[in-house]
Amino acid sequence: MPMCAARTLDHSRVLRVAYLTPDAHLAMARFTDCLMTLHDPAQIEASFYYAFDTDLREVQTRFPRVRHVSLFGTSADQVVERLLGDRIDIAIDLSGHGAGNQLAALQRRPAPVQITWLDYVATTGVSGIDWRIGDAVTDPPEHDRWSTELQLRLDVAPWCYTPFP
Repeated sequence: MPMCAARTLDHSRVLRVAYLTPDAHLAMARFTDCLMTLHDPAQIEASFYYAFDTDLREVQTRFPRVRHVSLFGTSADQVVERLLGDRIDIAIDLSGHGAGNQLAALQRRPAPVQITWLDYVATTGVSGIDWRIGDAVTDPPEHDRWSTELQLRLDVAPWCYTPFP
């Protein structure tokens, strides 16, 4: 499948954000918990897209306002078609080069803005990804020349783990 045609954000509706993750295990949910609770559903429609066949009940219970989409058994072409069909505005990769990643789909630019964050602290080397979220420790400015993504450096560590009650 060729690169997707350029698409702009649609400001007449809520922002659609896709979090692409290999699986729905609770450890991953613990790193996104704080962020998910901050999403205002009047402004952001958040969705988790999972690559592995996992039991989603616990995560769905934890994040009832977040849409949960299984990508289990789908090809990169099918992932691209799904993200385009869902009219995703921002695609956020949570796995980098880990198992179950969707980098081949993101290379085709199915969303106007594409970001990598959380589980991989180096450049993905994927020209279709615009930004990498990090900090000055994980992504020092002198390393920018080796990165395919622009750096979005936070003043604090880019991870926030919510412990079990």
